[in-house]
Amino acid sequence: MAAIEEGELGGLRLKQLPLTGKLAENLNTAFKGSCALYTGLKADKGAFMKVIAPNLGDYSKIVFATHGYFGKGLPGINEPVLVFTLVPPGKDGYLRMSEVMGLKMNADMVALTACQTGLGKNISGEGTMGMGRAFHYAGAKSVLMSLWSVEVGSSVDLVEGFFRHIKEGKNKLEALKLARDEIRKAGYDHPFFWASFILVGEVN
Repeated sequence: MAAIEEGELGGLRLKQLPLTGKLAENLNTAFKGSCALYTGLKADKGAFMKVIAPNLGDYSKIVFATHGYFGKGLPGINEPVLVFTLVPPGKDGYLRMSEVMGLKMNADMVALTACQTGLGKNISGEGTMGMGRAFHYAGAKSVLMSLWSVEVGSSVDLVEGFFRHIKEGKNKLEALKLARDEIRKAGYDHPFFWASFILVGEVN
């Protein structure tokens, strides 16, 4: 699911993410058209909750390529969110961590191609409760998530490479290492561009 429409996130201005739509198309090509794509205005939270969420158990790999936010600048929202389309103005396009925890999935892999999806609040006895942890709670075996705000170009290339290597038969840890190496060879050598994404959960 790739949300690319511009909108407002509290006082933050969200820019379009056209490269995430390209990522969706490239993954669909790599997996021979077996993907369900939701981009642009179709990346709608209401549609996700009503149409996709009840059938999440049918998906082995799920990719959210959109804006992510973890902070205190959103009125009425005090938890990490993924941002779906915000068009028209006033639409609830925020998929909250608490909503993710209520989902039921059996995915082998969930990739959160967004900013700060590995961050959360440290809760005594529980550890860090964030978006990545929420997807584990919902049933995902592995989650690829980010530790800081990411650059969209390098992030899209890294995630595409990651899934390409998985399709080639590499395990998840090997696929991530190879994707990172490719990003560095492409000119994104600074750790800011490739070290943000970490794999949590099963690595094989």
